[in-house]
Amino acid sequence: MLQKLTRNTQEASVALADAKNNQTRVTAKVAILGAFGNILGQLSVTGLTGYLVFRSLVPIGAMMATSDLAAVIFNTVGNLSQQLAAMRAVEPIFEKFETLEISTEKSSEKIPTVLSGIELEQVGYAYGDKQVLEKVDASFELGKKYAIVGASGSGKTTLLNILNGKLTDYSGSVQFSGNELNQLSGRELREHILYMDQIPYLFHGTVRENITLGETYTDEELAKVLKASSLEEVVANLPLGLDTDIGEAGRLLSGGQRQRVALARGFLRGKKIILLDEGTSSLDEKSALEIEQQLLANEDLTVLMITHQLREAIRSKLDKVVVLGNV
Repeated sequence: MLQKLTRNTQEASVALADAKNNQTRVTAKVAILGAFGNILGQLSVTGLTGYLVFRSLVPIGAMMATSDLAAVIFNTVGNLSQQLAAMRAVEPIFEKFETLEISTEKSSEKIPTVLSGIELEQVGYAYGDKQVLEKVDASFELGKKYAIVGASGSGKTTLLNILNGKLTDYSGSVQFSGNELNQLSGRELREHILYMDQIPYLFHGTVRENITLGETYTDEELAKVLKASSLEEVVANLPLGLDTDIGEAGRLLSGGQRQRVALARGFLRGKKIILLDEGTSSLDEKSALEIEQQLLANEDLTVLMITHQLREAIRSKLDKVVVLGNV
């Protein structure tokens, strides 16, 4: 989510800037002390050399040599210009942050109510000269379950990318609840559609943070989505429950558990349409079957799944299988 990414970037950048600022302050203090040491050191070396010359212990030329050497050493130690410039360079960073206005509340943007599903009429798409979709007609009704199958290169992922709003320069018509899809904003689509690929992205943080994404929800709301996404038992077995850290990119969770966290995100925000792009292909047979059956058992969800391996146990629960052919 944009708000979470912006907020996390700000917090990390402020922490980094504070650390650099503290480092610069300490370095500057040392440099100031070095400046006094520079003056004192050069005077001391010059005075000592003069004394030795006066005592005829060293030649008079040594005074010039030691004076030059002292200047090089102590001027380097006492040089403050680079340190002061580094301190000044931090100021624009904080000035930019002052212009940011980040809301942690749920979006209040008005979006159209979903009254009907998705209608495709003569839909086509080409990557340059390569036509991957041509004159596709299909209807996806609310609450029903669909599989989209076809050979590699038949345009399955391209079709899902059109439906999730990534590709807007398609030909033909794609109607979502009576609205042309490419006329809707990305935010409007994401309010209703959850897109899941093979490896959902998780942030370094707790299970709770990865589900709420910085927004505020009640414990009752979280408990409901944990049950709906089959995360109840997983969370119950974690040492700190919802507040257990799951590591960088969720590495402490299995593939199936990461998929369930992604589902919980969508359920928490009332997503009614799930686009599954080979979302279970990287899981073991048992986990993949569990997640697919879980999605198909939810009567409120509209599910469109791309798969290379349509299991018979899943096929029997689908309302329709849409076959795409190579162009």
